[in-house]
Amino acid sequence: MHSGGNQVKRSYSIASSPCCHGWCDLTVKHESGGIVSGYLHEQVKEGDLLDASGPYGRFTFRGVESDSVVFLGGGVGITPLMSSIRYLTDQSWNGRIDLVYACKDLESVIFRDELNQLARRHPNLHVSIVLSDESSAAWTGPRGFITAELLGQIPQIRSRRIHLCGPPVMMDAVRNELGKLGIDLASVHSELFLSPSRTVPPGPEVSAGDTATAVTCSFERSGKKAPLEAGQTVLEAAEEVGVPIEYACRQGYCGLCKIKLLSGEVTMDVDDGLTPLDRSSGVILACQAKASADISVDA
Repeated sequence: MHSGGNQVKRSYSIASSPCCHGWCDLTVKHESGGIVSGYLHEQVKEGDLLDASGPYGRFTFRGVESDSVVFLGGGVGITPLMSSIRYLTDQSWNGRIDLVYACKDLESVIFRDELNQLARRHPNLHVSIVLSDESSAAWTGPRGFITAELLGQIPQIRSRRIHLCGPPVMMDAVRNELGKLGIDLASVHSELFLSPSRTVPPGPEVSAGDTATAVTCSFERSGKKAPLEAGQTVLEAAEEVGVPIEYACRQGYCGLCKIKLLSGEVTMDVDDGLTPLDRSSGVILACQAKASADISVDA
């Protein structure tokens, strides 16, 4: 969409099953001050035509990767997990499915009725909802947060495929609990629902007689150069000098902002959008790539 003359892009996970070819179900939380979420909630009406691209990303489970799966979700992070659950049950997949879903209270539980119905129809689907702030005494399910004790009740969890999605704080806490069970965190498949906050590390103190050396990113195809500030990504630098690089999620998952690193070195907080071939070929994610020395890229 366009806001104030500028194009604004947002990436949303699909909640519907891939079996649904004629329509697509999104779950969009109305964020305070969110330009696109506010537009979708307040202005879009039935009959409006929206342009979309994708889908992108690799946070999927089709039932062929493993004979069972454990889904761990928090809040609106249930969205991509729900897509997999709907798909697996649509296909009458016979592997065991465990969902542990953490929310604030009953009102916050998305897809509650549907999950209950699916669990009744499909005995291989096991749903556990954990509420951290539910005041009703009628709630007899787990309270608090997702803990190692709760996760340890899932049969053979240490050897099973695990998908994790939710806000960063929740995901960090759950990873910590998984670690207590001796689970290799590198094998946990995850997707963030909020971009990690970009923190700029403090630079060295510079005296009056010193001259700071600027880090430069050269965009070879465009014939442009841009300074790379501490903590700034290649994508952000490209936007400042008008170099077009496609993007969607800006979180390192969709892979749409792939570009070739021609010289220099970069670091990336998240590189899930890259394949092993990408990594061996020097392909980077512009939305994640940061540098502390001069680099050049094919853009």
